[in-house]
Amino acid sequence: IQGQYLGRYPNTYDNKCLLLTAIREFFTYLEGAGVLNPGESWAEIDVEAQTNWLKAQGVEIADLTEQQIKEYQTGSWVFIRCGGRLVDAMEDFQVAFHAMTTLAA
Repeated sequence: IQGQYLGRYPNTYDNKCLLLTAIREFFTYLEGAGVLNPGESWAEIDVEAQTNWLKAQGVEIADLTEQQIKEYQTGSWVFIRCGGRLVDAMEDFQVAFHAMTTLAA
């Protein structure tokens, strides 16, 4: 975000969607690299944070749909939610070793 988006693009809904696509692509890379669990990462506009910001700006949101809230101009602010599950490293082991015994004839 800092190197590719900060201050470089107008803060429009379309550009937010492009940013989300870039984040999802990065997460796909991290899934392939074994950092994130495959198929569990996601990124989206944080509707709750954006709603709270709009309310703080005095915008009446009662009649707005969720899509209208996502598309509403938010000045320089971009509100994103993302997540996934990190793949843990092997650190704890339990090994059971069973010795074979020979039978005497």
